[in-house]
Amino acid sequence: MNERIMVVKASLLEELGSFQGLMFDIEKYLNRINLDYFYVDRQEAETNFSYKQIIPYVLLNYRDKFLCYLRGELTNEGRLKGNYSLGIGGHVNDKDENLFESSIDAAKKRELSEEISIKTKYTDHTIALINDDSNPVGRVHLGIISVLKLNEKKVLKKEKSINKINFISIEEMKTNIDKYESWSKIIIKDIGKISDYL
Repeated sequence: MNERIMVVKASLLEELGSFQGLMFDIEKYLNRINLDYFYVDRQEAETNFSYKQIIPYVLLNYRDKFLCYLRGELTNEGRLKGNYSLGIGGHVNDKDENLFESSIDAAKKRELSEEISIKTKYTDHTIALINDDSNPVGRVHLGIISVLKLNEKKVLKKEKSINKINFISIEEMKTNIDKYESWSKIIIKDIGKISDYL
């Protein structure tokens, strides 16, 4: 059976205010996403530019460092294979619907639990949206960025597609920015603003 994933119409961004990169004024967007989302077959969504797939995208922060990892051969998103990434995340599917929390929050927890194991307490901050219409992957995705501020640097990988997991400084990110996938590049360029929200 085909996976059905959460989307909104791409025209919603035009209606509310199109942007390229990060958007920190997020309330009006999140309110409309929660009202207007629907589910379509993933195969259709991946090539249909009239949809934006909603992707919870989670950064992990410990003091002045952020978690990064290399996307390996087994990643579900082949177009991102071989790039470094700062974000853990994935699609919201119709199985994430439940009575107790939003589908987006449920999907975020599911993706985190599938890909990594967090062995410390943390606080969760939803701080921005990310949009990148400069490439085919970005044109069909809209990210909701959360930052988990960790009490301790205790994170283990679970998913085989996650390799070379490490916490690195902002300076290290900027030095090696060309090795990162596009969303991470956008975040690195604006990482100071993200840090201001923590």
